[in-house]
Amino acid sequence: MPGAGKTVTTAKLATRAVMNRRPVSVITTDTQRAGGYEQLHAFTRLLEIDLQRAATAAELRDAVAAAKPGSLVLVDCAGGNPFDPDDANRQRRLISAVETEIVLVMAAGCDPLDAAELAQAYAGMGARRLLPTRIDIARRLGGILSAASAGRLALTEVGIGANVAEGLAPLNPVSLARLLLPKYAAARDQAAE
Repeated sequence: MPGAGKTVTTAKLATRAVMNRRPVSVITTDTQRAGGYEQLHAFTRLLEIDLQRAATAAELRDAVAAAKPGSLVLVDCAGGNPFDPDDANRQRRLISAVETEIVLVMAAGCDPLDAAELAQAYAGMGARRLLPTRIDIARRLGGILSAASAGRLALTEVGIGANVAEGLAPLNPVSLARLLLPKYAAARDQAAE
């Protein structure tokens, strides 16, 4: 999804890998958007990771093949419109170029019907997981539930805030309930004190 926080999420995942001393390789396919490469390069430079560019499926295949064996390979894809045939075909070519786990990154606060249609489109491209972002500023999370249900996507982590070092939180039934029912969770926590 364009503007959903894919690049920052990629930086968060790379930061976690570096902090856990896990080798990581980062590749961007966002070679057309103004500032796309530069934004991720600023993060990877701080982490002392060489950022690779891949504008085509063949370049992506080569970049993944060149990654250090055993390293976590993160691919930051350019945002796209899954309802535009040319854009969707570009995304499909990139996806089919490598064996990967596709994660739909979607900003919280979307209209539930739009979110459902987008999730179905990306599920059709192979997405199996959903990583919601901007959870901290969204007040309506129905779109995330609608997307997960319509696309049959497993909810994974959630993006909370812009802090790259601490910006992802695990998601489980309890944390999801706390996100969906914050007043109830706060009242219950207060009662427990």
